[in-house]
Amino acid sequence: MNVEKTPTSRRPLRILFLVTILTIGGAPLAILRLAKGLQRKGYDVLVVCLYSRRNSVPHFTDQFGIQIIDLEMKNEKIKNPFIKIYSIVKGLIKLFTLMRGGHYDVLQTFIESSNIIGPIIGWFAGIPVRVSSQRATLVYKSRLFFLIDRWIVNSCLVDKMVTVSENTRKFCITKEKMSPQKLATIYNGVDLERFTPRDRDEYQQLKNLYMRDMGLSEETILITSVGRLHKQKGYDFLLQAIPEVRLDHKNARFIFVGDGDMRESLQSLSRSLGLDSVVYFLGIREDIPEILAISDLFILPSRWEGFPNVLLEAMSTGLAVIASAIDGSIELIEHGENGMLVPPSNPNKLAKTIIQLLENVELRVRLGQAARKHVEKKFSEDKFIDSFAALYEDLFQKKSFSIH
Repeated sequence: MNVEKTPTSRRPLRILFLVTILTIGGAPLAILRLAKGLQRKGYDVLVVCLYSRRNSVPHFTDQFGIQIIDLEMKNEKIKNPFIKIYSIVKGLIKLFTLMRGGHYDVLQTFIESSNIIGPIIGWFAGIPVRVSSQRATLVYKSRLFFLIDRWIVNSCLVDKMVTVSENTRKFCITKEKMSPQKLATIYNGVDLERFTPRDRDEYQQLKNLYMRDMGLSEETILITSVGRLHKQKGYDFLLQAIPEVRLDHKNARFIFVGDGDMRESLQSLSRSLGLDSVVYFLGIREDIPEILAISDLFILPSRWEGFPNVLLEAMSTGLAVIASAIDGSIELIEHGENGMLVPPSNPNKLAKTIIQLLENVELRVRLGQAARKHVEKKFSEDKFIDSFAALYEDLFQKKSFSIH
């Protein structure tokens, strides 16, 4: 459905996005880009988070120009259990009041907790269309979570659940026993102008600047990973692969962009492997497009995924990529054509694939060029936004027709 053809006699849909946590990371940024894109199309969008980290709400409000409300339902600094319960109850009441008083047409929830809380409160508040989403293949969740998740999605509380990849959709059907009719796959999209290959002069200027800031020579081969420092991402396997790579490639350096609960343990593992002069933990950065643009190779060695935004961003930049052969990654990468796939949790195979690409510049260039073309064709941000808009319009029209 083409959302540009919505009836002029009807006001634009009012949409409330509910996200569990707002912080600097792949999923929240994709959600905010979606909200901004829908707003550009004329939709009235409000973003609400159950809680936030790193004072991110003012930052994102300035960056995206959209209204964001933090319910402040969780604060890790508060230890008193009664205050914690009070914060949760207060947040839930505020959420119901926002939903009830805002006369929203669509509720879209993201990430597990909001997928459970949102549809229930949205139903009581009278929001006619309620859509949830599965942003990853939740292999680590308990049977109780699956039971609750399945019951909510299969009930009248949810009109549709959007899955981020076909493999995530299959997981929801086979493992969580969700109704296939309730599920729809919408792939993530990427800003093709922001994440784009640089011409030779711009590349060289950027590379010289970054290498100088990091105290590295211009001949350094830069191998990059971006994402939360979390068990999911499998960075421990990448660290274990580096000593073998270093045997023949002394000029290779590895940078990790992001933060998370495994930062200390990963830094400790790096030290134990004697990699202090080889591995750089850069923390959270705002200059991801530039870092990708001056990198020579990108690696995402995840244990599990949904449909990784950062892989799209690296491929859109024209980088050769190596990723674990899992979930959405295998829907994005065709091995040997636009990237390389390796078995998950296998440092030895990962090391051999890194070495293969370091020793074959022509292959790296070919993979990077093919990756960019593939993303341009299938995974633009406009297609991502249009797909959600079409879904909302379709569900709202059906709901309006059934009511009348």
